Amino acid sequence: MIESAKYGQNGPLGSDIVGAGVANPYYEIGMPVDGVHDTKPIGVMIEIHGGGYVGVGAAYVGRLRPDADFWRIHGWETVSIDYRRCAQSLGDVLAFYARVRQLAGPKMPICASGQSVGGSLALILAAEAGPGGLSCVIGEAAVTDIGALAAGRAYPSGFRGVSAPGLYDAITAAFATSDPTVLSQFSPISYAAAFTTPALLGRADNDILVPVSQATSFRQAVQQAHPGDVVDIELLPCPALGPLPLLGCPDTPEQLVQTPGDVVFVHGTTSRAGLTHFRSQELAFADAAVGAPLP
Repeated sequence: MIESAKYGQNGPLGSDIVGAGVANPYYEIGMPVDGVHDTKPIGVMIEIHGGGYVGVGAAYVGRLRPDADFWRIHGWETVSIDYRRCAQSLGDVLAFYARVRQLAGPKMPICASGQSVGGSLALILAAEAGPGGLSCVIGEAAVTDIGALAAGRAYPSGFRGVSAPGLYDAITAAFATSDPTVLSQFSPISYAAAFTTPALLGRADNDILVPVSQATSFRQAVQQAHPGDVVDIELLPCPALGPLPLLGCPDTPEQLVQTPGDVVFVHGTTSRAGLTHFRSQELAFADAAVGAPLP
């Protein structure tokens, strides 16, 4: 695998991305390495990391490299971005998109993929970019309604000292407020009326932080505003249950049978077959959204 190029202030996206005189957040760019689209990508995938709005920096972007490699070997260019903490995060993501769109041109398909709150930012970006903006968006364990986390239950509530309410507390502490007006600005469900971009939401069945209702409630809100199947949901199965979605997990983590083939997914784990299936779904979804020919 050809390593992605790492940039800051003097990279190919230019200077002043997030504001005049403001140092660029860190980012990495990777060109396709499939031998077919190496100089003419199928599209650009903007990758956005999680971290509860406080975890930022090159190390967090580095965690996206396996995902970026996946897209690159399938013909996509990747732009993996960092952002400033808390209230500045959304503006930075929007600014990165604007710069990528400016340089890529109006005809280049651009999608976004994010993990956890990075998924939140990707979904909001899709709504804010408007018609003709993003071709598709993927949220992996995306938080869609911060306020609803306070009474949410993930898998199982309180496991390892973390929970959906715990995530709510962490986010509100990061923003130093629990004001619903502020939290709604970073909750994709608040943008449902403007959301028309094809979306795929993935979540591990044993996600310990983000309840499945975060995905289903968002889909319902978007469907109410725009009847149709704009938002798809894929559940990655518990490792012991095989690659079959929607079976649910045992009531307690002790009932799970861990195997050497288990792999980490955002906030949880799944089987290797489950992850492979989800990656194939992601690829088929994105390629269809941009009109790429099937392999």
